[in-house]
Amino acid sequence: MIIYQLHQLHGKHICYNQIEANYNNTKGWKTVTEDAFYAEYKKVSPGVESVIDDLEDRYEKKFGKRPDKRKKRDTIEEELNADSNSTY
Repeated sequence: MIIYQLHQLHGKHICYNQIEANYNNTKGWKTVTEDAFYAEYKKVSPGVESVIDDLEDRYEKKFGKRPDKRKKRDTIEEELNADSNSTY
């Protein structure tokens, strides 16, 4: 059995048993259909853009590339605000 899950911060994950899926659900993961899993994450929740997507868009505008997926939200915010805090 394959169980597809999405998390607003961590992205996508495939579980291979119900025990793991149940544990992940307690940590904020949502079980979705295979179609929703392979669709773009923004389309999973129509009309609601996540804070992470907004940060990634701002990061891409500023630096010309998407942030590394391993970066945490706080790190992305710090990098976006770094130039505005410096004095020349």
